[in-house]
Amino acid sequence: MEDTDFFDDIPTTQMVSDTGATKCVAGLEPVLALIRALLATIQERVKKVKSQVTFRFGNMLTLTAQFAVMTPIDQDGTYYLRIEVLEGKTQLLFK
Repeated sequence: MEDTDFFDDIPTTQMVSDTGATKCVAGLEPVLALIRALLATIQERVKKVKSQVTFRFGNMLTLTAQFAVMTPIDQDGTYYLRIEVLEGKTQLLFK
């Protein structure tokens, strides 16, 4: 098995590094795709938390997060990535 074969079955989620972002934000659909791609043991530790953060985009559109998810980024569950979740398909904007 070549190293690249490992990634063939993993669904991809688009992510953009947004240097102007104050927080990580994504639409519900990309967040669900990201969670489904995680190992089951990590999926069990994803947390849904309250959020009402309002985002203003470059086209002056404002959207308020429905909630946020806390996704573990290490196997011990010591460190989490907080992603504010918007309605729709907004790709993951990574701060």
